[in-house]
Amino acid sequence: MASACGLFFASQPVLAGEGNPGFTLSPFSQEIILEPGQQETEFSVSIENTTEAEADFRVLALDFTARDDSGGVTFLAADGQPRKYGLAAWMELEPDVLVLGPREKKDVIVTLKNDESLSVGGHYGAIVFRMEGASGSSPVAFKLASLVFARKAGGEESKMELQGQELQTRFLKNPDGIKLFFQNTGNTHLVPRGIVRVVDFFGREVLRGIINPESAIILPETTRSFPVTFQKLSAIIFPGRYTLSVEYRFDGRDDFAMRKTGFNLIPMGSAIIIIAITAVIIAVIRILWRKIKNKDKKAQMKDGKS
Repeated sequence: MASACGLFFASQPVLAGEGNPGFTLSPFSQEIILEPGQQETEFSVSIENTTEAEADFRVLALDFTARDDSGGVTFLAADGQPRKYGLAAWMELEPDVLVLGPREKKDVIVTLKNDESLSVGGHYGAIVFRMEGASGSSPVAFKLASLVFARKAGGEESKMELQGQELQTRFLKNPDGIKLFFQNTGNTHLVPRGIVRVVDFFGREVLRGIINPESAIILPETTRSFPVTFQKLSAIIFPGRYTLSVEYRFDGRDDFAMRKTGFNLIPMGSAIIIIAITAVIIAVIRILWRKIKNKDKKAQMKDGKS
């Protein structure tokens, strides 16, 4: 799932799965499906006070979007305006004010309205708990958030493209991995899958990496980077032209798209061998050259005596 930056007091909410001062939310995130004809659905978010002090919370619904290609999220202002991929305008919270005693746990019931104004496809929001102050503790407010990934069925578009790639390699070093950039060109969130292979000119698969084993999500109309770490399958010995193959799809699609590119690779072992052979050749040439020069000198001396 998406991740956010750390705790920002009185600013960005901290996600349920991240460290926080004595309060926990459950779940960290959840996915909701709205079927055609379904008027509404209900789900819940729990908050637990693990401290020995009473705490007051205001509960809000906020929209969020992708912050950058790393998977971070940005929470948007609660202005009441419906957004293209927003969800907050269609969520009702009960209660919207909570008083938590020491070691107490409570649930907030969320009703998601599936009316005509909610477009088909993906919508994204967060249930945010804003602390208004706590007895015997700092009055500085903070926020906790649980993410909601909703999909309204009935004509959603799922499309994804491999926008770019960066092979992580250095001179005389085998590639450690690759960073892939996938663009979601549809209107609902997607989970990329796939395999990256490196094949030598003999047809041997020497490196392999799995795309997105963490099941991270790409939001619609955004690009996200996915680092892939290579596992060594065979010894990389010979220098030459290697083939990089990226086979990818997304959850819900069975067939794979493929992109193949070539790159030159000189393994460290090969470089050492090449340098050693070159040094031997140079040494042999120098020895032969000296022998030839000595032979010429002896011939000239012999001619001079005669």
